[in-house]
Amino acid sequence: GNLVFGGDVGEVIHGCPTVYIANLMLPDYPPPNPLWGKKEKGGPDGPGQHIVVVARMTEETRAELERCGGDADKMSPEVGLMARHFRAGPHDQNGMDLPPHPAPVRHCTKMVCMVAGGQESLPMVVRAAIGQGN
Repeated sequence: GNLVFGGDVGEVIHGCPTVYIANLMLPDYPPPNPLWGKKEKGGPDGPGQHIVVVARMTEETRAELERCGGDADKMSPEVGLMARHFRAGPHDQNGMDLPPHPAPVRHCTKMVCMVAGGQESLPMVVRAAIGQGN
């Protein structure tokens, strides 16, 4: 924790964690066909990939949260969206996230990633997707 995140693990600023983890699950099987496909008990399941992203909040984001006193309406659009996303309930007695997520901001999460180095070693398809930006 200290080596990579400088002791930030577990710190929260105005309801936003300073270190967060995104687990992207990418199925490697075709989606079910609700009209002609067979109905699978328990829903579709099969092989897939996981991409786990561990991210640390930037100093600029911290400053924006503090400058606005946690008021998402006064923040830059991207920081305000992040704040609304993390604050959307429900939460347990320790303030931790609980599914399901009824808040609309949780229904369409978009992650913008940047590859800072090493992209030449990635597969061509991944490099092309990164180059498209969306």
